[in-house]
Amino acid sequence: MEPIDTLSYGHNSGRGQTIFLPLLKSHYLLLWSFCTIFLPSAHAALRNVVIMEKVEIFDTPTLRTTANITQHSPASVPAVFVEMVALQDISQLKINSVFTVRSRTGELQAALYNSTLGLCEFLEHPFRNRLLQIIQLELIRHSNIPTKCPMRAGLYYIRNVSFARARIPSFLPASYFRVDVNLLKTKPWQTVLETRWYGKLIKK
Repeated sequence: MEPIDTLSYGHNSGRGQTIFLPLLKSHYLLLWSFCTIFLPSAHAALRNVVIMEKVEIFDTPTLRTTANITQHSPASVPAVFVEMVALQDISQLKINSVFTVRSRTGELQAALYNSTLGLCEFLEHPFRNRLLQIIQLELIRHSNIPTKCPMRAGLYYIRNVSFARARIPSFLPASYFRVDVNLLKTKPWQTVLETRWYGKLIKK
C-alpha cells in the first residue's frame, strides 16, 4: 500500500464501504490518540515498513558529520550510513526529535510529535521518548554511538541501518514523513548538530 498524499483516514463502515475522512492539521493528533485506544486492530494484518529517501545534515565544528542513504540493489531497502567526528568531549546535551507528516511534493502538513529532553536522561530511560527509542533500537546493532554520557572526543559511525524492521505503530497510515533529530548544547545554548531525515511509511 503506497503512502497517502493527503491527511485522511479510511475506516470500514461494516457495510462493505470504506469511508475516508479529511483531517484538519489540528485534528491529526486526536486521530492518533483515538486509533490507539479504540482501533487497536486497525491494519492488524499489515506492518508499517520504513523506506528512507533523503537526508540533510547541518553540522558544526564541534561535531563534524556526513551522512548518505544508499540502495545496494533495486530489490534492497535503502540503508543509512553516518560518520561523526567529535573534536572534543561533549556533555550537557539535549536531544530534540520531531516527526512530521508531509505530502508527496514535500509540503510539511502536521507535526505529530515534538519532544526535547536531556540526552543523558534519554540514555538512562529510553522509553520516555518513543520516537527516539525506535531509532535507538535499530542503531545499537550497527553503530558505536555512545550509550552513556558524556560523548567523548573521537570517531563515531552508523553503518547499513535500513529501519526496515523498526517497530512502527501499525495504526499510523501509509504516508510520507520527515524526522528531525537535533543535538543542542546547553552551556552555553548552541546547536551542535541538525539533521533531517525524509522517507515514507508503506504497508506490507
